Amino acid sequence: MIIRFGYSDVLARPGLADLTPGIKLSTSETMPEPYAGSGQAGNPDLDAIEATNIDLSFEWYYQDASMFSAALFYKDIDSNIAFGPEPIDMTFDGDLYSVRQKQNIAGTELEGIELSVTQSLDFLPSILRHTGVSANYTYTHEDTDNLDGEGEAIARKGLSENSYNLVAFYDDQKLSVRLAYNWRSEFVRREYVQLGWASADTLPEIEAARGQLDLTANYKINKHFKINFSAINLNESTSERYLKHEQLTNYISDSGTRYNLGVVARF
Repeated sequence: MIIRFGYSDVLARPGLADLTPGIKLSTSETMPEPYAGSGQAGNPDLDAIEATNIDLSFEWYYQDASMFSAALFYKDIDSNIAFGPEPIDMTFDGDLYSVRQKQNIAGTELEGIELSVTQSLDFLPSILRHTGVSANYTYTHEDTDNLDGEGEAIARKGLSENSYNLVAFYDDQKLSVRLAYNWRSEFVRREYVQLGWASADTLPEIEAARGQLDLTANYKINKHFKINFSAINLNESTSERYLKHEQLTNYISDSGTRYNLGVVARF
């Protein structure tokens, strides 16, 4: 058994694309008066993001190739970088533009738990001894000061409250097969989406909960050649995004199942 405790203070600087003093403008005849167009701008005055991280984990290797782990975590993130909730008026060559600029928005506090188990089935007879299963689950609770246009909290971008993975695998050193189902609850994809050109009204864009089943396989012909195969999204899951309320659909993607077959050569 292993018990680990970690504490760290992390500093993350904005990316160069966020810090650029440049601006991208576009004109449109459909813009409401008095605007000639819209734009997006970087912000060289952005502050770095600071975070305090604390975690406590427990690992138990109860038999060969099998283990159980649990972890508690806490993160205090002082800010985030995103296009601000309200556009800025800027004038160029006498024309007025509605410009969205990257800003430091409010930070967030995260706390949660991670559970994971891997069980090798090497006690089974015949080829079944090469099989196994694994599962993990993560729960995250958040406290944030970011508010949307309706005065309600906006979760941190890309963060799901619940997520889990279920995996079944086979590996005999020559053939390996992995079947995995990954699921996560809804999450914020963009914090502030304008409700129309130059509009000061915004709502967060949410990606709906989604689960996907994938299959990967590798067959080793010899030390020089290996065959790879994958089938992505076997359950033909779709991606859907909406503006806070499920009735306000903003994007739907149905890519179906994708298959890949390849050969790897090493000399």
